[in-house]
Amino acid sequence: VPKGNLQVKSDSAHRAIMIEENSSNETYVLGVNASGDFNIFNSGDTTPNFVITDGDNVGIGTETPTVPLQVQGNISGGNAAGSMLLDLKSVNSNTGHDAGIRFYKQNTLKGSASPDVALEINGGAGTDLDPLLRINKNVDGDGSATGILIGAVAAGQSKGGIFFENKGISSGRGSLHFCSDNTSDTSDATIADARMTIIDGGNVGI
Repeated sequence: VPKGNLQVKSDSAHRAIMIEENSSNETYVLGVNASGDFNIFNSGDTTPNFVITDGDNVGIGTETPTVPLQVQGNISGGNAAGSMLLDLKSVNSNTGHDAGIRFYKQNTLKGSASPDVALEINGGAGTDLDPLLRINKNVDGDGSATGILIGAVAAGQSKGGIFFENKGISSGRGSLHFCSDNTSDTSDATIADARMTIIDGGNVGI
């Protein structure tokens, strides 16, 4: 019994609607499989190029997405000015402060053109100072701090860190801490683990 004004049932190959170009050389096929996944096939492909799973995950280049959006392959974007903005927001905040991007380094073959690091920032011109990375915490006041955690262990903890701490003395001035956590546990390094500190006036404490 049809459940709407138009109902199309997929065949045993999970294909229901074929959209064909006028010359018959190119087609797209739409269908639903036995798991309830919506699939789009390109021409004679046997696996779908685009999937919406029964659990509402979207996959591009993969037929088994495990997160709300999973892309298998490269992503390129930009606007008329040649720039691109990726804005990530958490479900609990509209500011993006609780979100982030993780980069995973893959093994590279000899002769590969791929970078041999997880993140490479390259740009700028001339001899003037031209920072390529800015790390800033939009919170004023004594004790506000941000920085970089550094680790080299499969368990994930980061025992090294470089942090800047706002000391509440106007204009965002403060202390730069170089930290190393020597505790045998799964905690990350903090400012309390500082081994060397450079205060706003330039004095260095070790």
